[in-house]
Amino acid sequence: MINHMYIRMNPATMTIPLIILAILSAFGGLLGLPHFTGFHNIMKDWHEPVFAKAMNVIYSYRPEEAHLLSVELVLILVSVAVALTGIIIAFKRFANIEKIPASTPVSTLLENKLYVDEAYDKVIIEPIQKTSEGFLWKIFDMKIIDGAVNGIARYISNIGFDWRRLQTGIIQDYTTVSVAGVIVILLYLLFV
Repeated sequence: MINHMYIRMNPATMTIPLIILAILSAFGGLLGLPHFTGFHNIMKDWHEPVFAKAMNVIYSYRPEEAHLLSVELVLILVSVAVALTGIIIAFKRFANIEKIPASTPVSTLLENKLYVDEAYDKVIIEPIQKTSEGFLWKIFDMKIIDGAVNGIARYISNIGFDWRRLQTGIIQDYTTVSVAGVIVILLYLLFV
């Protein structure tokens, strides 16, 4: 049978939440039992306000499918068949852990999760990283954002340097500038 030396027990921090989720899933499934079982479908009532208009449209085109009993039964049977097939395949593969069959192309494909992660990396992650590094960081951040910030700082620094020359600390200079300002204002008011 199973060689217990190869079985790794999960810690309680993983096992307890999984047990709780399994129990909640079992009871949650009872909330949406199909109509043909004779039980009241609580989930259908709960979702009815959301799907009411859509169901009215469907029933207006095909009133014979108002109960959809055959579709419901087919979906239930297909789901159970898929689940049982997975259980049987897993049991056959891992029941005797010492006799694990050699890798086949299908098992390699399944063990690598149909290479979805690799495809996602190539199609989504790598282009985002290249765009982020090549354009957003090197051009947009370093040249546009940093350039604007550094340019404004340089401009303010230059203005401060130029205006600092006006601050001589000599009272006669300040008086001369003030009198010149008053004269300019008076001339403007007289002639305009």
